Amino acid sequence: MFRMSKIRTSIYSRRDKVVAAQEMLRRMKEKWADDPVMMHLVTMLEPVVLRMAEGFGGVDTRSATEAVVLAEQGRDSADQALYYYLRALGLSSAHSDAWDAAAQLQEVLAPDGLNWIHFSHAAQTLRTHEILARFSEMGPQIEKCQARVFVDQMSSAQATFVSKVAERGSLVAGKPEVLAKVAPEFERTLRATLMLIEQRPDDTARAFVLEPFFRLQRPSGGSPAVPAPAPQV
Repeated sequence: MFRMSKIRTSIYSRRDKVVAAQEMLRRMKEKWADDPVMMHLVTMLEPVVLRMAEGFGGVDTRSATEAVVLAEQGRDSADQALYYYLRALGLSSAHSDAWDAAAQLQEVLAPDGLNWIHFSHAAQTLRTHEILARFSEMGPQIEKCQARVFVDQMSSAQATFVSKVAERGSLVAGKPEVLAKVAPEFERTLRATLMLIEQRPDDTARAFVLEPFFRLQRPSGGSPAVPAPAPQV
């Protein structure tokens, strides 16, 4: 008698389902390596799962997010380095000849302090571009203060941040053309595999194999499932 799977895969993101399917396949091979029916299911599902993982870039987006965070910290550090360097010049009688130049640069960088580095990423990026544009017209003041290395560090840190944000964006987006082509087959094959596994005896092996999908089940109250790691190729 035909039975539908009790696991409602339609309520989860495809990325989470791909990750769960990869783990389920690993467990099927571990528990049922001698079962020809289960191994046939593996041979049917695994290629489709791999193609879906490739469509998502095959990279854990958490690493990309961490890279963005590190780049953001680097950008803040570069801004602070120039800020405190200019302040130190202004307090040093040995550098009194650079006081005026330092004050002019400080007025561009932080007329009201450095609170702007705590703005949103987009707002901070806009402010940084405005500051660097002003600095590009202040070569004599920068040279007078010997601050070129700090300004270059600001520019480099900003470019790195923008690059890391773009890299993360491309990973999250995945490869739409691959996903659109493979997704229907993935959904069909996954549902069929789950249904057949659920028809096996309700023992510890079955529970172990299905656990990656049971782990995705929404908790009571309808709150979202805990997000899974990104798929691996």
